[in-house]
Amino acid sequence: MYPNPTDFKTLEPFLKQMPILDKFDKIVADAGYGSEYNYSMLEKEYPDKKYYIPYTMYEKEKTRKYRNDPTKLANWFYDEKDDYYLDQNGVRFNFKYYSQRKDRSTGQVRDFKVYEADEFQLTPELERLAKTKSGRQRQVRYNPNWQYLKEKAKEVLQSPEGRHIYSMRKYDVEPIFGHLKNVFGMRRTHLRGKKKVETDVGIAFMMMNLSKYWNRRWSKDQFSLFKNKNREKKRPIKLKLRVELIVFRYLRVGYFPDTGHGEYMNWCSIDETYVNYLKSYESRIPYSDYGVNHFKPFFRPLFEIEPGIIFVGAISHPQDRHRKMKNKPDFRKIFID
Repeated sequence: MYPNPTDFKTLEPFLKQMPILDKFDKIVADAGYGSEYNYSMLEKEYPDKKYYIPYTMYEKEKTRKYRNDPTKLANWFYDEKDDYYLDQNGVRFNFKYYSQRKDRSTGQVRDFKVYEADEFQLTPELERLAKTKSGRQRQVRYNPNWQYLKEKAKEVLQSPEGRHIYSMRKYDVEPIFGHLKNVFGMRRTHLRGKKKVETDVGIAFMMMNLSKYWNRRWSKDQFSLFKNKNREKKRPIKLKLRVELIVFRYLRVGYFPDTGHGEYMNWCSIDETYVNYLKSYESRIPYSDYGVNHFKPFFRPLFEIEPGIIFVGAISHPQDRHRKMKNKPDFRKIFID
């Protein structure tokens, strides 16, 4: 997890901190990671791995509008022998000199070939078109290394194997984030600081995995219940929910950033005083008061990661109305035998 506003600078540190990278021979990422720096880094640091990473303009360059755009340098006529370009109007651009630019964000030095329009063209009209509005000769820049890397990436992505592998990224990776946002309602993190955010997101992914596990675990049983109900329509059937709470008294985890050897998340308890304190900020928090010794708040805690970080959820006994209720970000059914 990185705080970078863009993706392309996170690829290199992510690969370096990945301990099982040697078990893979392919690297797949979206267009946000496609850049000259990342391509060059992969060619140098991981020559034994094939990468399937499109660059930013990859999809746009395949469109008919881009291929027919006469203002693009890629669509100009190029004479390889004499090393010159002709634009859409017939203005000739000859090679002038080499140039270098240093990227401030990555420190990479990029090499360019600069082509300049000739001062003397075939006609006076072309000589006029060869100049800018300020009267200088027009120039264009060409990056041979970047063009080579783009062509190589394009060849890999357009191969049958590349199309198949890259298409699987849309099914294997993207649905996880969509599920986290739309089903679990987590569009923003609840904490600040990289360490705490990693813990927060780790909890969310853990709950996603638990939800998937139990949905698969009981899918056959639920199908059998509804199947029997359809067969015996005349017979009144009262379905009893098998919804109970799974209590993780001591749940050992090892993927949190500060738990290299695994730590325990302890079960917590909240008293009436704290619930009343919460109700002063949110009046919709419900509870039932059955007396001093029978206080039973519906606002229940789940577990505590570390002092000050407590994850809570509403815990209630199963009732008949729960049968028709579907899982939502604020309502989950947890099943046990």
